[in-house]
Amino acid sequence: MIRFKIKLALRNLFKNKLYSSLIIGGFAIGFTACILIALFYSAEHNVDKHFANYRNIYRLYDAKRNECMLDYKVNSVLSENYADVEETCPVNYLSNFTMTLKDPETKNYTQVSQSIYTSNSFFDIFSVEIVDSQSERPFSGANSAIISESVAQRLFGDHDPLGRSIEEGSLRLTVTAIIKDLPENSSFNAEFLLNIENKDYQIPRGSINGVRIFPTEHFLL
Repeated sequence: MIRFKIKLALRNLFKNKLYSSLIIGGFAIGFTACILIALFYSAEHNVDKHFANYRNIYRLYDAKRNECMLDYKVNSVLSENYADVEETCPVNYLSNFTMTLKDPETKNYTQVSQSIYTSNSFFDIFSVEIVDSQSERPFSGANSAIISESVAQRLFGDHDPLGRSIEEGSLRLTVTAIIKDLPENSSFNAEFLLNIENKDYQIPRGSINGVRIFPTEHFLL
C-alpha cells in the first residue's frame, strides 16, 4: 500500500511539473528561512550569557550627550560614592585597529585587531577565564600586558609566555597573564589587554569647560 501511494505521488509530481516545482520550492525557501531566523535568534539571545554576572552588568550612558565615552576620572567617583555599585571598570576598546606585537628575543611577530585598555576589575565584572597568571591580579604592573591563548600560540609557540617581553611600536611590555579566547557570541573580543592605570596611556582627547579629559567607557556591576 505504501509503495503504491509513493508511486502515485511521484506520478502526480511529474505530471504537474510547474505546480510541483512551485510547491516544493516554496516549502524549501520557507523552511530555510525558518532555520536562519531560529539561528539568528539563538545567536542574539545568547550574546554575553557566558559571563557569570551578565544580568547585572551595565554600561554607563550619558543620555544628555547621547554617548558612552566619559572621562576616566568618573570611574573612581562611581566606585567610591555609590553603594549599589559592587565593581567598576573603565574600558577603552580599540576595534579593527591593527597592532603588531613582536617578541624581541626571537623576532617573531603577530598582528592583533582587538585590543582593550582596562583595569584589574575588568576580570571581576566579566569573569573572563584566566589560564595562567604571574600574580593574584592579572595586571601586576603599569607595563603589564595580557594576551589571549591564540595570540600566545602565534607569538611564542610552545614556550611559556609569562614574563616574556612584547614590543609594540615604542612600547616594551611584560606578559603577566594569559586568558581564554572569548566565544564568538561575545559583544566584544579581547586579544591584547593593557593596563589603563598606566599614566602614559591616559592621553587627553578632549575638554569640557576647559578641563582636559580622557574619554573611555565605564562598566558597572
